[in-house]
Amino acid sequence: MSSRSIQKRYVCKAIDELTKNHRENDKESSSGIMPEIKDSDLCPVKSFISYFEKLNPNTDRLWQRPRDSFLDSDEIWYNNVPVGKKTLSLFMSQLSQLCSLSLKYTNHSIRATGATLLSRAMFNPAQIMAVTGHKSVSSLSVYQRVSDEEKIAMGQAIGNSVEKNDVAVVPVNSIDEAELDTMMQNMDIPSQMNITSVQRLPTFHGCQINNLTININK
Repeated sequence: MSSRSIQKRYVCKAIDELTKNHRENDKESSSGIMPEIKDSDLCPVKSFISYFEKLNPNTDRLWQRPRDSFLDSDEIWYNNVPVGKKTLSLFMSQLSQLCSLSLKYTNHSIRATGATLLSRAMFNPAQIMAVTGHKSVSSLSVYQRVSDEEKIAMGQAIGNSVEKNDVAVVPVNSIDEAELDTMMQNMDIPSQMNITSVQRLPTFHGCQINNLTININK
């Protein structure tokens, strides 16, 4: 039996500097990895190589200022001048305006979109944080979005369970008077309302029913 290895090219950013998202004690040696998409105009590897081959060799900066005019056949499309931080930070915002988009996007929108897509693809938070650089699940959840299609699917799942009578009702835990008193304090009720007794009734189908006797002093 013969075996062959399959090599697949990809693009990634090596972590060689300290940033707010990647500290020196991080175990990851790179950020996200974008593998090539064969025979696709949207292939990230193909796009990166096309860009890299047209850079000005006289500067080691990845982001360079493009020339005012150039031809597709020109070997170099960019000046020997790096793009400033302010220009990079406003890139998506300016692109949104130039393309007359209905919404104004920012560079951070890309990060939020990536986190949402990975979540919908069923990657767990730890895997997503390894790519986005988030340090906690709570900070990651801020960027995740639930689409209307997902909400409809969840509603359909509940409806299907009800139709099939496949509903597991979660039983109510026993509630003592102290817990009830705390609950009632959070409600908009008269100050003279007191709970005098709690009568336990039998359970059925996994449901617990409590009968409350309440006196209101006017």
